[in-house]
Amino acid sequence: IIITLGRFAIQTLLKTTLAVGKLRSKVNYYQDIPVIATYHPSYLLRTPEAKKDAWNDLQLAMKKFRP
Repeated sequence: IIITLGRFAIQTLLKTTLAVGKLRSKVNYYQDIPVIATYHPSYLLRTPEAKKDAWNDLQLAMKKFRP
């Protein structure tokens, strides 16, 4: 499982221009490897209300990691 932090990481890995907000909250795939997109830590420092969304992304990653 791969967890990407921020726009540059997810866009580069998936070769897309979609925003993090469109790619998060679901499981994406890179060469059959599950990828979870979430916000970059610096964004979370500037936007504390997004921490709940990031926590939900990490919980999704744990559900995917533990079948």
